[in-house]
Amino acid sequence: VLNLVCSACGKPCRSKT
Repeated sequence: VLNLVCSACGKPCRSKT
């Protein structure tokens, strides 16, 4: 699943996959 934004963070966590 490709998520540009973390559901938990709500921020664009591209570093953490």
